[in-house]
Amino acid sequence: MPARSRLPTVLVLAVLAVAGSPGPARAGEITQPCRTDPRAPADGELQRLAIWMSSVAYATPVGGGPTPPPRVGAFDAVRADLGEQAGSVGLDNARGTFYVRLGPGPLDAAAAHERFVRAVEQTVPAEHVAAILPRLRVVEQPYADRELEALRQTLAARIKAERPDVVVGMSVGCRESDDVRVEIDLYDPASEEAEAAVRRIAAEYEGRVVVTRRPYGPPTPGIGPAPSPAPRPAAPPVDPRTPLLAPMPPFAEAVAVRRRCGRRPSARIALAAAWRTRLRGFRVGTGPWRRNAVTVNLRRTVRVEVARRDGRRVVGRVARCPRR
Repeated sequence: MPARSRLPTVLVLAVLAVAGSPGPARAGEITQPCRTDPRAPADGELQRLAIWMSSVAYATPVGGGPTPPPRVGAFDAVRADLGEQAGSVGLDNARGTFYVRLGPGPLDAAAAHERFVRAVEQTVPAEHVAAILPRLRVVEQPYADRELEALRQTLAARIKAERPDVVVGMSVGCRESDDVRVEIDLYDPASEEAEAAVRRIAAEYEGRVVVTRRPYGPPTPGIGPAPSPAPRPAAPPVDPRTPLLAPMPPFAEAVAVRRRCGRRPSARIALAAAWRTRLRGFRVGTGPWRRNAVTVNLRRTVRVEVARRDGRRVVGRVARCPRR
């Protein structure tokens, strides 16, 4: 069987670990994920679990054959669920957490956290879910990313029109702020008058903009053509009308049950043949996960849990035999 190569392609993973001074609220306190402690060592467990949080596109198998469909990670799933309120996502080594930023809107932090948990349960293999759930974190921000990005474009056009002599860098982030803002880098040798003009423009937007003067010149492009990146196989297109994940089968379709209600009532429980290759296994009550059939006593109702390979689960009950 040909080996399958795998090229991890992080579709939406903003790993924000930019060094910055402590936030203004309380000295020494880390107030936001992108204002992390630069001395914090990398969290090895966080890095290991991050594999299951990011989406992955697979390369064509060696020797040919169909390209496997992309795997949707929890970060993409929660961003899709939060819609326009979704901000950046990533991992925060200083706290050992995975985070999603939440812009203003109808959902509050508690509701967003529930959706984050659901995204993990639906996309992460079951054996890793318990380790990831305590590490989830929702960070509320006062402005939506789409609002700040629109403002960045407006500011870029305005500064270019009003001050074409000034070179600035501009992005949406929080390297120089306690929260996400439009950040303007003003480079030397800009004059004090030019700096005052840029700050005057920024002040019109009520705290949404932060201006920082850099004691060096603007970044310069390298001399000569940039090397071409190595080609990567593109992920197959995904129909936006289809759900992110295939639907879970009903419990009655996923499990085959053969009941015997005699003097020794019992039930033989097994995975249904039609779903066996797509299911990780089942367990009775809190017992171990199984793939082979098992016979259980039916003097009481039995709880059965079935898990898919992507971590999602469906639970059902096998009713006890009636007493004679």
